[in-house]
Amino acid sequence: MNTVIVTGAGSGIGLAVATKLAGLGYNVVVNDYNEQSAKEAAERIGGLPVQGDVSQEADVARMLEVCIAAFGAPTHLVNNAGHVHQSRFVDLEPADFDRMIAVHMRGTFLCTRAVLPHMIARKSGCVVNMASQLGQIGGWNWSTTPPRRQASSA
Repeated sequence: MNTVIVTGAGSGIGLAVATKLAGLGYNVVVNDYNEQSAKEAAERIGGLPVQGDVSQEADVARMLEVCIAAFGAPTHLVNNAGHVHQSRFVDLEPADFDRMIAVHMRGTFLCTRAVLPHMIARKSGCVVNMASQLGQIGGWNWSTTPPRRQASSA
């Protein structure tokens, strides 16, 4: 049985991915920063909700522990969690920039690092790093989306 952790799955692209994979028979761990969103999404698709901040090592470790306890080690990971602060670049505060980098880059690193030992031991697995179209083309008042896409695609 395939098991996937989808980060940022409480809404949007993450929820769509989680819904599709649940429909294909995957065990789905629905992660979201917002506990209510994670619960509602998991209930909707028959997944397992795990609230957590992917930029926090303890939250990522707990997410993996919950996954392993319920389904065994994940066979797939979808790094989808994102945080966007809409502003002109000149108005962007360092704290807002730091939060975006923490979620997009550190979160991708922490989640991937957590699941890889299990995938390597099994000699099988798949990690998908998501980015929206704004990551490719940018947009007015979206000052830092393109660097996120480049960082997670590198």
